[in-house]
Amino acid sequence: MALNPELKTIFESLCNEHKQNLNDSYFKAANVFSNNYKINDFSSIDVVTYSLINDNFTLNITYSDGNGHLLQENYVLDSFISFTKNNSELMFSIYDLLKIIDKDNFKCYTLYNVNSKERLNDCFKYLVDELEKVTEKIINLTTNDIRLNGLFREKCYELQTFFGPFIFNPNEIRNLPKYSLEYFYCTRFNKFNDKAYNYYLDGKYSKAVALYKKRIRMNEYEFALLDHMRSYSNMQSYKTGKQIYEALPENLRYKNEVTKVKSKGKPIYSLVFPVSFLGFTVIYALLFRFFRYISYRGSYFLISDSLSNRLTMLIPALFTALTVSTYIKQNLLIKDDALPIELRNKLGKLMDIETIKKHRRRSVTTMLIVSIICIALGANNSVAFYDIGFKDSTTHLTLKNDFYLYSEIDTVYIIDNDEKNPDYNDKIIIKLKKDEKLRFTDYNKMTNKEIEKLKEICKDNDVKVETIDSTSKAK
Repeated sequence: MALNPELKTIFESLCNEHKQNLNDSYFKAANVFSNNYKINDFSSIDVVTYSLINDNFTLNITYSDGNGHLLQENYVLDSFISFTKNNSELMFSIYDLLKIIDKDNFKCYTLYNVNSKERLNDCFKYLVDELEKVTEKIINLTTNDIRLNGLFREKCYELQTFFGPFIFNPNEIRNLPKYSLEYFYCTRFNKFNDKAYNYYLDGKYSKAVALYKKRIRMNEYEFALLDHMRSYSNMQSYKTGKQIYEALPENLRYKNEVTKVKSKGKPIYSLVFPVSFLGFTVIYALLFRFFRYISYRGSYFLISDSLSNRLTMLIPALFTALTVSTYIKQNLLIKDDALPIELRNKLGKLMDIETIKKHRRRSVTTMLIVSIICIALGANNSVAFYDIGFKDSTTHLTLKNDFYLYSEIDTVYIIDNDEKNPDYNDKIIIKLKKDEKLRFTDYNKMTNKEIEKLKEICKDNDVKVETIDSTSKAK
């Protein structure tokens, strides 16, 4: 879908008409040109740009169909500025500049659904008039190197916060993939047609404030806008002072619901995590059995906690699967730059390809090493019975294994299953001759076969065995 040819022609004629009336002291040239930006194999975005050129900056007014994934609304009238100094690849919206050139200005400079001849005429006139009011202030800004450099630093910091401070260097902006920058700008511009901003345009400041306070990421303009709305919200509450700030003339308001991009089908990427989790659970279960075999080979039977054993396998599998699946998804995404933007949002923020691969490889390697260590420690968590004694490894996290000879045992108390004591199901307490009791009542119940084997071992080693129905009877 492209821009309506009639509306496109009207926009171009409006630009040409305005170009003839330019103030030569502000702009030395003006151009009108069209571009069709390919988003992926299935969609593209048609944009007409009216470019006003100054010695120190270029002011661009754009009219786009918003089709595809770069913008989620049709017929968008917008503007952005690129400076000649510093990094000319960066685009600044007028909102980025307002906090410096006109901090009390909270007008709306992004108009959506400009989809009729009359609306296009009115919106274009409004936008041009508002931009002309701040043009001289923008020119003054370009002559102040300190403020301009500060503006660039803030934009780099905003990019760094968006893409990740540990894997993005502000000096490498030019290396960012084009679609990553498009995603960043799209996210920022779409904020001016979301529910919170529309509440602001309608003068419903209390509702807008409530939604803005829930945002995770806000730039300086949004913080200033939040304070601005709070002051008007208080005026409305007390019915004093001016109660409505006209951010956009009422006749230009176009109330609508944000169009949601429809997915072309459930992506295979959604299967990466569950498959990874299942795979690592199986692998870690085998590792757990291997480490347990190494720790207790030659024993007759073990007493342990099955819940602890399961968590020893599942928790490392969960975190490893999260790390590995993120690595796989982002690598697949980097190779496929035609994926829709909402999917990129789910898979993670993109940065320099080699940097992200290096960072993720380290994360995966670290997680694998930590998981194997945890499993090795977790497998050493039982009481094991041998020919000459038993090993107590229940303090496995301290890497301590206590071995007791049967000659050191005075009595083995078997807590038999009893209806009056449902919490105790054939568990044991071992009383040593040095009058110390080792309680293993928190572990799994023993099977009849294990109980018979324990009694047999105790008989062969002259250890007294008593069957009791509660722990209080273990003297």
